[in-house]
Amino acid sequence: MDGDVPALSKSLNLSGYNSYKGCRFCIIKGTCHSSNKHIYYPSSAFCNIRNHDDTINMGKLIEKETNKDRKDEMIRETGIKGSSELLKQILLFPWSFPTNIMHLFFENVAPSMYAHWSGKFFYNNLLLSSDYELSKSQWKSIGIQMEKVKKNMPIEIGRPPRNIFKYHNGYKAVEWRNWIILFSLPLLKVYLDKRHLQGWANFVKAVKLCLEPEISEEQIDDVQILLKKFSDYYEREYYQNNGQRLAASIFKEKPLKQWSKERVFSTEGYEEEFYSPSTQYSLLSQEHKHLIKFYEGSSNINHNDLEMEVNNYGVRYGRLRTSDGQYINSCCIKRNNKIARNNYCAQIRRTIDKLAHRSNAPPQLVIVDIYGIVNYYLVHEFNHQVYMLAYVQLTSKIVEDEYGCKHFTQFRSKEFIDVRYLDHCIGFAKIDNRYYIIDKENAFDDSNWENIGH
Repeated sequence: MDGDVPALSKSLNLSGYNSYKGCRFCIIKGTCHSSNKHIYYPSSAFCNIRNHDDTINMGKLIEKETNKDRKDEMIRETGIKGSSELLKQILLFPWSFPTNIMHLFFENVAPSMYAHWSGKFFYNNLLLSSDYELSKSQWKSIGIQMEKVKKNMPIEIGRPPRNIFKYHNGYKAVEWRNWIILFSLPLLKVYLDKRHLQGWANFVKAVKLCLEPEISEEQIDDVQILLKKFSDYYEREYYQNNGQRLAASIFKEKPLKQWSKERVFSTEGYEEEFYSPSTQYSLLSQEHKHLIKFYEGSSNINHNDLEMEVNNYGVRYGRLRTSDGQYINSCCIKRNNKIARNNYCAQIRRTIDKLAHRSNAPPQLVIVDIYGIVNYYLVHEFNHQVYMLAYVQLTSKIVEDEYGCKHFTQFRSKEFIDVRYLDHCIGFAKIDNRYYIIDKENAFDDSNWENIGH
């Protein structure tokens, strides 16, 4: 079972998060802040973990205690107010009541770090300012960049990015999640010192692992190591073992359009489907040359004969449904609405021969990921066979930096590919002179997050 802290505290008959023994996992004693009177829990190298039997027995003792002063003292010392009906079921305390990722990471760590970076975490920030703080103008610039890339973000990431400078107070869980795993590193790397970026990158990597649909024991160990590194960084840079910084000792739209499910076009050998808009289309001269080049690699006909055999017309379509049910648009669908997303940036999986440059070597085939923009889809007939193709413009070389952010600098050649090589929709976020690849690699359902408020 999970839920927010007040709900679980009430259900489990615990004293709650603003008490000295408010943690449901251990019996660490909190410290009261002299100004705001909140209880905070500095990190500790050793914590006594609560166990199921002791918690149940203590709950019974507290309920039986008739002396009010003694009872209140027992509650303060243990954080337990009495017995809970939930613990009488087949549940093991505290492990049957974990902290969920939404409350722990998305609506806790992420907004707290934003408050630090914007200089709003501490009440008297003038005395406690640090080099990790960004100016108001820098946050305005980041917010504007998020607005600019919104149109090119894939639908699969959920809500499109909103200007974090303007709307962070209204961010929902899915928006904080996307800020963590997709947007924060490429947007912050221009402004933050390397040690701050590396510290935050450890947290980002841990969250990405936690969002995997399946996670191995080795990956669980990796998550623990990454979170420990982030925790150490946080304590060192933000809390600084400074009493004035005690508050830093804890981490305290319209529905998407549904396209018709009626199949517009598919053919033998393909599980993919093309959807409207569609039109009869005559290829431009350059497009025709690219089409001939595509067939050069898939037939034994020489180039001169191909020029005669490959006709320059077909049926152009605007949208693809992949074999696993994802939709990828194309540039030929005009989206003038400012809030509508293009959804035509895609990851392409291609098989190449690593030893192609060595004529006598046996082929060594590997699958590589490339990226591009889909201009349009084409149904074309050649040599008595119908092909479903995509006309794409590919990116320049992809570079992955030390923080795991992938980027490129420009768009390059155009070519036709078989639609079976199109994997899924991604986003391109232009930040300064680079395009960062926004790719939600984790397959999980956003429906649980979409309507949860901050």
